[in-house]
Order: sequence, then C-alpha cells, then structure tokens
Amino acid sequence: MAQVPASTIERAKADIVGTISKYLELKKVGQEYEACCPFHSEKTPSFRVVPEKRFFYCFGCGAGGDATDFVQDFESIGFRDAIARIVNDQSIGDAVPKARQTVKKEVEAEWEPVVPVPANIKQRPMDTFNRRKGGEWERLVSSKRWEYRDANGGLIGYICRFELPGGGKDVIPQTYCVNKQTGEMRWKWLSFAKPRPIYGLDKLAKHPLAQVILAEGEKAADAAQALYEAAGISRDKLVVVSWPGGGKAVPHVDWSPLAGRNVGLWPDADQKPYVDTHPKAGQLMPFIEQPGAVCMLDIAERIEGQVNSLKFIMPPEGVEDGWDLADALPAGFNLLAHTRAAAMPIADFREKHVPAAEPEQIMPWDDEPDADDIALACGVDPAPVAEQQAQAPAPAAPQPKPAPGDDWEDPLIKNGHFTILGYDRGKYYFFVHEKRQVMAYQKGDFSDAGMLELAEINWWEEHFPGERGSMNKKMALNWIFRTANRRGVYDPERVRGRGAWTDNKRAVFHHGGHLTVDGVYTDITAMRSAYVYQVERSIPAPAVEPMTDEEGSWLVSVAEMARWSMAGSAALLAGFVMLAPICGALPWRSHIWLTGGAGSGKSTLQSKYAASLLRGVSVYATGDSTEPGIRQSLQADSLPVLIDEIESNNDNDKRRVENIIGMIRKTSTESQAQTLKGTVSGDGQSFHVRSMFCLASINVNMPSKADTDRLTKLVLRPPIADSRDHWDKLEAELNKIEEDEDISSRLLARALGMMPVILETVKVFRRAAAKHFGTQRQGDQFGTLLAGSWCLQKSTVPSEEEAMVLIRGYNWNEHVEDNDQDDAARAVEALLGAKLRAKSLGGSTDEYSVYELIRECSPMHRHNVIDVGVADATLKRHGIRVEHATGELWFGTSVTNLVQMASGMSFVTDLRGQLLRVKGAKRISGSKKFNGSDSKVVSIPLDPILGDEKEAGSSDDLPI
Repeated sequence: MAQVPASTIERAKADIVGTISKYLELKKVGQEYEACCPFHSEKTPSFRVVPEKRFFYCFGCGAGGDATDFVQDFESIGFRDAIARIVNDQSIGDAVPKARQTVKKEVEAEWEPVVPVPANIKQRPMDTFNRRKGGEWERLVSSKRWEYRDANGGLIGYICRFELPGGGKDVIPQTYCVNKQTGEMRWKWLSFAKPRPIYGLDKLAKHPLAQVILAEGEKAADAAQALYEAAGISRDKLVVVSWPGGGKAVPHVDWSPLAGRNVGLWPDADQKPYVDTHPKAGQLMPFIEQPGAVCMLDIAERIEGQVNSLKFIMPPEGVEDGWDLADALPAGFNLLAHTRAAAMPIADFREKHVPAAEPEQIMPWDDEPDADDIALACGVDPAPVAEQQAQAPAPAAPQPKPAPGDDWEDPLIKNGHFTILGYDRGKYYFFVHEKRQVMAYQKGDFSDAGMLELAEINWWEEHFPGERGSMNKKMALNWIFRTANRRGVYDPERVRGRGAWTDNKRAVFHHGGHLTVDGVYTDITAMRSAYVYQVERSIPAPAVEPMTDEEGSWLVSVAEMARWSMAGSAALLAGFVMLAPICGALPWRSHIWLTGGAGSGKSTLQSKYAASLLRGVSVYATGDSTEPGIRQSLQADSLPVLIDEIESNNDNDKRRVENIIGMIRKTSTESQAQTLKGTVSGDGQSFHVRSMFCLASINVNMPSKADTDRLTKLVLRPPIADSRDHWDKLEAELNKIEEDEDISSRLLARALGMMPVILETVKVFRRAAAKHFGTQRQGDQFGTLLAGSWCLQKSTVPSEEEAMVLIRGYNWNEHVEDNDQDDAARAVEALLGAKLRAKSLGGSTDEYSVYELIRECSPMHRHNVIDVGVADATLKRHGIRVEHATGELWFGTSVTNLVQMASGMSFVTDLRGQLLRVKGAKRISGSKKFNGSDSKVVSIPLDPILGDEKEAGSSDDLPI
C-alpha cells in the first residue's frame, strides 16, 4: 500500500478548527474554541480546540490529538480514511461519534488511585510529561508541584504545573495507582478519584473552628494563606483552600468538608471580552459573567445549604486580567481592609449583580480577630462563645511517633548520650544530653570530632564495631541518617527557652538549667514532650518561702501611692508584675505603657517597682533599642520586657518605635502566626515572641485601635508644689522594694506555686470584665491584669461575683476612652480637621478646616464666614460633597486631592475601607462628579457630624 504523502498529511492537519466545526458547533473563547465533548456525556463544555497548536483536548474524559485523531475517533475509522475524509471532504459531519466513555471505563478498570499513598514507596513522582504535538512528541518539565493530602495528612497525589512552549500553562494531576489486573503500582498521570478532594483538607482538619476562603487554584491559595498570616490572621482563625481542575471540575469535587463553616468565595479578577459570535463581541463582560464569578456561583449553589454563612469577596479594582493574590499586590493594597470592604452575602451579590452598589458588610475576620468577631460572624451571642473558647483546653502538641519496627525505648535510641530529633533538608538535629542543647549537623560535620561531640568513643565502638576495635563510621552514619529520616522533618520552633509554658496540660517553668513541671523539679533530659527544652543561662532560683498574701497587698498599696490619673492604674501595674514571670503560659498577654510629664515618676516606678520585682526574669532595655535587637535578645525565651524612655522625637525614632509596637501587638495572643525575617545567608528566621511589655515615656505613639486594645496607658499626673512629702513617702517604699535582694525570687516562687490558680483566675476575670466593659477584647486586656492583682493578694480562685466587685471598685473612663473610638472614627476626625485654603467673605484667603467648610454649606449651622459657593467648590475640589437632600456627606475616594490629603494622616491607612466602616456608611452606585472629575463614592450620615454642633463648631463628641 502506497504511503500517504507528507504534504497530504500536513494539509489534513492544518485547519483543525475548520475540520472539527463540521462535526461540532464551536464557540470561540479568547484564542481558543470550546464545545461539549462528543466522546462523553456532559452539560458544560470541557472540550477545547487550540488552533495555534493544532490540537484538541477534553478535560473531562482525556480525549486529545490533532485533526486526524479527532476524525478517527469520531467516525471510528483508520488513519488513511480520516486523511481522505478531511482532504476530499467526504461525508464529513454525518457520522455519529464513537462514545469514549467505554474506553474511559476500561482505563479506569485497569488503573486505580491508591489513597493514601503508602509512606514507604521508593518511586519518586514524575516531573516530566510527554504529549503528542502534531506528528511528534513534546517533552514538558513541571515547574511546580502541589501536594494534596487527606484530613489525616496522608498523601493523595499531586497537581503539577507545566509551562507550555510559546506561552501558557497546563496543569495535570498525578496519582499513585495500582493495576487491578497485574498488581503493578506506580505513579501515573491520572486524575484523583471522584469525588475529588479539596486542596487543604489537612489544614481544615487541624483547624476545625477556622473560617475558610476559597481561592481559584493552588498557587493563589498558598499565596493568600501566607498574606493573611503575615497580616496577623492565624490558621486557627482562617484557612485558605482551593480545588483541582478549575471551573470545569467543580461538579466533581467533594465540598462536604466545608459544612458548618463560614466561607468566603474569592474569584480571580477576570476581565474577559465577549466572544466574536456574541452581539456585544469585543466589549468587556460584566463581572457577574466572568469565568471566575460564574465558577464561584456554581460552587455557591452546591454548598449554600451546608455552610454556616457564605460571602462573595470582590477582587480589587485596577488590576490586570486574571489577577489573584499570588500576583503583585496593587500599590497601597491593605488585605484585611479590602476583605472587610469587598465582602458581601452571596444572596446580595446575586440579587444586585453590581458589586459597587452593595451595602457594606463587615467580614468576620477583623484586623485582629477575637471571640466577639467569631461569635458575631456566626450570628450568636458573643459571651457564650467567649466562655466556650476560654474553657476549651489547648490542643495537645503532636507527639513524635516511632516508625514501624522502631521504638523510642530501644536501647540504641535511648542511649543517654544524644537524641536524634529529625532532619530538614541537609541538616540533622540532635539533642545532646551532656550539653543539653539542640545541635544541627550537616553532612560535613560528621567528622571524628563531630561524632565524639555526640557520644564518647567507647559507645560508638561498642555499638558500631569496625576492624581492630575501631568504629565503623559508615555503619554509624547509616543508622543516624535512617533514624533521622524515620523521625521526620524537625521544626526548630519546637525549642523552648526560659520562662513559663503550658505543655500538654502541664505547667512548665524553664529555669535555664532545669525545669519545674507542675511544681516538681525535672531534669531537662528527662522531659518527655513534643517540645525540646534546652539548657540556657540560669534564671535566679525561686525562694523557698514564696511571697505572702500580706506582702502582695503591700505591693498593691505601694502602687496606689503614685499620683495616677485614674486609680485603677495601680491595680493594673501590680497585676502586670504578678503575671509577667509566667507570661508565656497565659492565653492573653496584656501590655502597659507608663506615661506622664517630666518629673511625674514614670521611670522611677518602672525601675524601682517593676524592674526590681522582675529582677533576673526580665529583659530591661533602653529606649533606643530596636525590634530586631529585642527579638534576638529573647530568642526562644518567654520573659517579660521593660523598655524605658521609648520616645518618638523624630521620624527615625517614630519608625523604630512603630516597629516595636508592631511586634508587641503580635505577642498578645497564642497565635500560630510567626514573624518571618530574612538573613544575609539567605536562610529565613522565624520568631514567635510570648512576652509581656512594660514601656515608659513622656509621649505615647499608638496610632491604631489594634494597639490601644493591647497596650493600656497608665497616666501619671504632674507633680504639684505641696506633693514633696507624698513623693518622699512613695520613694521610701520603692527603696524598700529595690533594696530587698530576695523580693523578686519570692514573687517568682508565688507565681510558680500559684500557676494553676492564676490561669483559672484569669478565665474568671476575663469573663467578668467582658460583661462589665461590653467587649471581649477589653475583657481580655483589663481582666487579665486585674486577675494578676487579685492573685498578688489572694491565693484562691475568685467567683465571678468577687471579680465583678473588684472591677466595679474603680473608675475606668480614662482607660477605655481610647478603646471606644475605632480607627474609622479617627479617620473621619482626621479628615474633618484637615486645613484647606479658601477666601472669606471679607476677601482674605485663610485656612479653614474641612468641618468648618461643611458647616458653612449647611443652612441650619452656617456661621457666615465664607460664601456658600466658595465652601462648596473648595470641598468638591478635594473630593467632598454635602448632600442636604439625602442628609449625606459624600467622599469621592479616587479624587486625587482627597487621596493626597489623606495620605499623610496616621489614621487613614485605607481611606475607602475605613470610611465604609463608619456607622451608616454605604457605597453610592455609579460614578459621581467632583469638580468635573468622575469618582466612586462612599457616603456617611451628615447628621451625626452637624446635629449637635454648637456655635463654637466643636466636633469633639462626633458620635460615629
């Protein structure tokens, strides 16, 4: 039989779109075409034709090839007949396609994914994929591989990404399969078994109370998780997941693990035009019709009845087509603020279709999520949730598991010289018993000297004998490497330094050279734990006789002698010194900031009271210290930190102090999030500070509500002329504290001996304080410190009624006033106070606040110092409009002058997001004119600004 000429074959393959369109109705999507696959039954198209590469592929059943392959499969004919049909146009389009489902079932019957993948397999997953392109084979190498794991952490398989020559990408699943006929097992390019798993099942299982964001694709999910954690949202609060296969695979996914969760759907920022065959061809499709939005709505229909709440999160504006959180963030983008501002209930999204017209919806994850946030997100009363969380025991740390055929009690493993902890890439970790420290070895460190550092020569020679009584080093290293590999990857974060810790419901205090576990002396090498306590410089030993209740009451009375602006400050300071020695074991770490004018005594109180009582168990730093310096000084220790004269006298000081405050903010809760820092060597370092801080300065730099929620100002009044005698008496008492060399050890003994009582007392006071102050955050902050004050004077756990009596015994107005005003209110105040130049009625050009210009635009509040038209025009030039008809104040959030005016204001970090958080704020549909410029608009109620305005025009009582 004559061979088909190459030119004829090329002609047959050249116009794949023309050939297939004679069999199927193709729809153009971008540079490709799609249709419902003729080789298996489907309702949504998964069949794609790529004219540039002259091939087709079905994501549903796996059919693929060039034009001749399509005709062969469709008509059930051979290669030569297919060439003739195409070239001569013989009877094309009349055939009935051969159902590929039969072929597919045969393949599925032959190979079946094994789940979970056995842990002991030797075969590595594949990195290359060979595909047919035209008449040749093309070898692709994967650029990225994502692990899919089940709820128990078992490996299910991989999704591999391939960068295609000439641009574009492809993602292909890989599973470990068994041949049901032969029993052969190997990796294959085969999809996960249906229903397919969610990407992140292991994270969902580890964090059963976490809320969920669903992103498009594994890469976007990983990037989003990292961004939220960097912003302070730990995984126990929020988990980001995805699914395999993209939009076409939504029907094949098992969505049941999302049941009962609060879920946010975050699609890609698609900006696709209508296809050529559409009446609006070339025009940008509305977002509701974009592929990402359609895909997320499909998911919403499948999970809506199962999840607790469901919200749609709009991607930011002004980004490129297809943008997601794995791409570069827009300039000035604030992830948390955007999440709050752009999220809306799914029902609202469906109903209105236009996201810009949606009313503001506060997302349950806030800047610093707390029990109130979670409770409100679930639609229940915050108090029971807070109580439930406070009472729930912390999950036990995962214990290392012996490998099959191995045991921790094996004499060789339990050798008394060193413990093999595990490995991480090229490093092997040991706990050396003689040194009582963790050591990291690389392969080059296993010299003779390195081996002898781990154990004495006789031990090596006894267990790994070589020729002539020497050590068989290869045999020893083989045992070390195999044992480390069985132990698994070691996390250096499991090293715990000095201070107090909770460990599997045990109260542990690390003294440096030994431990106290539930009050019992314990050698560091005898501690059985998932954590490693290594030897450090010793903390002064606690006294044999702990501080008495009477002595603790005296310390409270000394604190009360200071000239506080509010009497409750004394109890908070006393509570701080009681809790500080065991701060690492606390569920909430409260911080204080002593402040007052020159000569008020703040530095004296810090040094002679706080520092003297915490002598030997604290880090005492000067005000010019830096955040990296404090972190590196602490390392893995959970010790309190005192910083004196932490002033912000210039821009450099301000930035340095703000960095320290940022670190302090992250220490308050026992979050999973860590501070990650780079090093000159290229190795990352992670820090998780668990300290309580006491700062002292004249000026206080706390620009955000997140800071005032965690750092309580204790204000000292300035000295008066006749206060010398009073100060002398206070200083005499402070000198007694400073000169008593054993007082800190007696306080430490009291704190350690009472640790279980203290932890229970903290729970009681946090509940009582939350009820008294009205928010769980204030309950955490003030309740924790007041629990310390109670435990300094009493040795029993109080009832909630007793705690409430102590709380109500003080006036807290000054302490809560900063907490009562959130960042949104501060942002509005900052905007209203901004100065603009305008011409007065007298003809002179003067500066007027934005508030004064708004007042002049109001007939009922006008002071007649500026012409109404001038005031209105000045405001509009700066993106502000007074709408009397609706009683609203409009802000054009994209007007350049307004953006520039807000950029220098400390409270206005996300102008649009913060305005939308103001009570009564809403988005105004469509763009509005401001002095000739179009802008999107946020409105806030005008009445709260002007309703109570006095003749003097004060805005101090702005009720927002």
